[in-house]
Amino acid sequence: MHPFTWLALWLWYSVSALFVPLPILVGWCMVPVVMIMMWAAARWRIKIVMAFMIPMGIGLWLVHSHWLQSLFSHSDNVSFAAPMFAIVLWLRLFVFFAAAQLWLQKVPTQQFVAALFSSRLPVGMAYLCAGPLLLKEQLKQQLAAIKEVQSARGVSFDGSLVQRLKTIVPLLSPMLMQSLNDLTTRSSALDARAFRRYPHRTVLKPISEYRWEPFLRVVLLCCLLVEGGAFWLYHSISIG
Repeated sequence: MHPFTWLALWLWYSVSALFVPLPILVGWCMVPVVMIMMWAAARWRIKIVMAFMIPMGIGLWLVHSHWLQSLFSHSDNVSFAAPMFAIVLWLRLFVFFAAAQLWLQKVPTQQFVAALFSSRLPVGMAYLCAGPLLLKEQLKQQLAAIKEVQSARGVSFDGSLVQRLKTIVPLLSPMLMQSLNDLTTRSSALDARAFRRYPHRTVLKPISEYRWEPFLRVVLLCCLLVEGGAFWLYHSISIG
């Protein structure tokens, strides 16, 4: 399928988690996890999900539970149970992040960039969205070269956590300065190639799609509007 169709599916699935009740939300949350575990190529991404969501869950517990309040106020009347709001919020964020990992595994960066430039988006908007993706490999190569130079100068990138934190400045400072210096070269290259001369760019290998995919994307966006409207109407009637 087209990368935009996968993006619309991820958007619908993630935003729909805002409107489903808690019993359904638990199952909604498990679907992307099961898909990641069953997909051998994406199984390594479950570590990213856990590394991101477990600290977030601990942070939500500290912020929204009454543990810190009871610790500083020394009150016995404070409940130690985490509010349901924090649990629901964590589950919704879990759906958002886990489904995003599936989308990233399914849609390669090069394919998504090609889809942006072959779409009906204005060329400036497409380049704005694709800019960070285009810089990914370049920054990765710059970081490897800077690390090699700094290692030759005697900077150690191994050791304890404190020593690794000290090496952030020798790594990021040259990369930041080099990226700022490349802005002039990049803008001159875009002007020389008549970047805004035509409203759309010509793509060597345009991304193909099925005829029903644009209709599916419209249906998914309409479903989001209907779900959001029904959710807002239900809460308005409940409050009223």
